Amino acid sequence: MPEAGHIKNKLIKQAVKKLKRFGFTNVTDENITTDDVYKLYFKKMMLLRIGENKETDKVINELIGKLKGAQEEGKELNPRFQKGIKRFRLKRN
Repeated sequence: MPEAGHIKNKLIKQAVKKLKRFGFTNVTDENITTDDVYKLYFKKMMLLRIGENKETDKVINELIGKLKGAQEEGKELNPRFQKGIKRFRLKRN
């Protein structure tokens, strides 16, 4: 069974890779949890992974708890970012 730190690092690295594919070339392992826009996408990505297994869910819940500063559902965000959120939702479906 992987430890929580390993799961957290893996989730962050996967999210950074995905955001870079979306065009966010400046995202890093460090700023994905501090930049408001990156946090918003990261939180959405984590919510999509809930239910994979208990260990991952526990780590995801801890990460989401730390990301509480991210805006909910894109409210009060620049329209450019709201458009990006819609594109993200379309790609995942």
